[in-house]
Amino acid sequence: MNKGIKSETVFRDSALKDYFLVQLRKLSRKYGVEVFAYVIMNNHYHILLRNTNNNLSKFMMELNGSFGLFYRANYGGKGYVFQGRFKSTIIENEEYLIDCLIYLYMNPVRAGYCINPFDYPYSSLPELLLSNIKYKICNNFFVMNVFGSIDNLKSILLTKGQTQKIFVNNDINEYLGDKETIAKSILLFNRRKQNLEMIAKRRKTDKTGMKISDAVKYVENKLKIKIHKLSYASDKNILIQIAIILRDECLLSYRDIQLIPPFNLVNNNTLKTAIFRNSKK
Repeated sequence: MNKGIKSETVFRDSALKDYFLVQLRKLSRKYGVEVFAYVIMNNHYHILLRNTNNNLSKFMMELNGSFGLFYRANYGGKGYVFQGRFKSTIIENEEYLIDCLIYLYMNPVRAGYCINPFDYPYSSLPELLLSNIKYKICNNFFVMNVFGSIDNLKSILLTKGQTQKIFVNNDINEYLGDKETIAKSILLFNRRKQNLEMIAKRRKTDKTGMKISDAVKYVENKLKIKIHKLSYASDKNILIQIAIILRDECLLSYRDIQLIPPFNLVNNNTLKTAIFRNSKK
């Protein structure tokens, strides 16, 4: 979700909304982001999606940035169009997913744009009914599996307009779910944060880390495996986990890791990206 700066109207006409939808469709495919629903209001938008390839930040940065450039080129002005970094909420399960879908679909009705949410053209809801929609963006098969049928969806829209959702903020995101799940999620996040702080502290006090030969022995003893017998082409996942251990526990630099076969055949940026993406999981 993102909002116009100072809550100003940024989607002031159909041309702007159409451009945003074109970018949403193009960029969701480019970054492998799976979109389930969206709605564009006059001063903000909502997108319900799955961060399939861990490219959410890049996707949102380019989506907001490309729209901002288009807006300024056609309507003038200077500076940012949206108020800042996008706001994200983690959804716990299908029950809360339905709540979010209903909330999103009913946005135009609550704002007085329309009486029937199916009549609002800048929501993904009409995609579920019509075959001649201009912009097909969402995984509608998934959405229909959630609701079961159009009739069931219509019934829920009528009866579940006001939902009771639990939102809790932590250092990076909002969570949508029950209190127990939220507590567990925040605990896991805080543990990882403490672990990263410990690693950073160790790197400051011991910048050289282990010797490469000692690090290799340490990992091989820990995992009961011979690193030199592995191939990045066929053993990529296990080698990434080994690289994370070499980096975080043995304190080796990326340059040191690349001296170890078969990492010597891997591009430096490829190695860094793989370690970064998988160490976040």
